Amino acid sequence: MTTFFTGWTQAERARKNAESELSETTHRVGELSSMMTSLTADRRRFDADMAGARADLEDATREKTEADERAAKLQACHVSCFNPLTPTDAIWVQL
Repeated sequence: MTTFFTGWTQAERARKNAESELSETTHRVGELSSMMTSLTADRRRFDADMAGARADLEDATREKTEADERAAKLQACHVSCFNPLTPTDAIWVQL
């Protein structure tokens, strides 16, 4: 009878330990699942923010290129329109 009781006690302890491990593992899986959901949402937000930043960068690059082109045209106009008269040109102005 004692052998039966000892065996039953050991089996009961093993069952309780297994239930405890199952409970801890289930809890940990729930935590990890929650973290995964949160990280997935963060990743989506990050990807959306990066897409917006890329679009902003492309717009800024395009605007800079356009401004550089306008500045080059203005510089060319300034050089050709407002170039100081050379001594040869001064002769024609006096005539």
